[in-house]
Amino acid sequence: MNRIINQVVTLVNKDLVKEDSFIHPFSKEQIEINESKFRVLSILPEKQTKRITFIDGGSSIIFGSSNYGVAQIKLAYVTYSSKELIGRDVISLLSYFDLFNKSVQCFSLEEENDFVNNLTKDIVDVQGETVEEMVNNFRRICELSLGREVSDKCDMIVFDGSLECKSQEESEIINNIKLSNKSIVGFCKSCSLLTQNGRSIIDTVSRLSKGIKEELFYLDMNENNINQTKITFAKLNPKSKNIFRIDFIGANPLSYLLEQCTDAVFLGYPYGLVRVDMEARVSDYEKSILRTMFSSKIDLDNLEQSNNAHSKLDSIQF
Repeated sequence: MNRIINQVVTLVNKDLVKEDSFIHPFSKEQIEINESKFRVLSILPEKQTKRITFIDGGSSIIFGSSNYGVAQIKLAYVTYSSKELIGRDVISLLSYFDLFNKSVQCFSLEEENDFVNNLTKDIVDVQGETVEEMVNNFRRICELSLGREVSDKCDMIVFDGSLECKSQEESEIINNIKLSNKSIVGFCKSCSLLTQNGRSIIDTVSRLSKGIKEELFYLDMNENNINQTKITFAKLNPKSKNIFRIDFIGANPLSYLLEQCTDAVFLGYPYGLVRVDMEARVSDYEKSILRTMFSSKIDLDNLEQSNNAHSKLDSIQF
């Protein structure tokens, strides 16, 4: 067994080098990664603060079949000035997804909401090979739309996840937010980008960072086009072990995010994103209430079992 373990360790550690490169996901240029790219992050004076809005969304499919689905979607934002919460809202939707026609209809689960009413008017179609993909893609469009809606109330908008666009609708919304001259940030909890040598880019940056003295750093990709979506990799708390991929449009936002990254809940990760993630989650309790209400009108158990033989196998104990 030890021999096998050692062989696998050798595979994991193979071909470790001090330099590498990757294809920029936005400009498509090949970018070198080496120690010369590292830059020190400075903490700003207390008076230099911005109103930062953090946005996230959550979703859960309540019931459905192979060609349609009914899902609850929650959208949330929180706005901070320094560490003070100055704005917050949560919007809850019930949405019907038609996979065949690539269409969606939305209904507000609270009082009438102009934002919700306009969602399906603005969106031509929602792409996806499955209902679940449609739900995820539509939720992302809703998150970006919420950013556009609240852009006049803040100086910087931070979305959970990359700024890479999967559809024309997403690109158009981000371009509309650009017109407000607000900083736009995509903060990624995880990153699947690989280097040209097939390594994890986060792992590569982490290994290279061991050769520098700075506790707070980011990689400077020498991107001078202010209108281009930029990418960097950064460590935002000296006690954190995490390095994050961060996309942004406009000026480098990292120094303004530093004071948000000191909470012990998740060192090095903006607390605003932690808070808005909690606000946007669809709980099991919320889902069970909606299922109960629909169960009085539709035989959900029979509907789902007839469309999914796996549920029967899952219930068998071997």
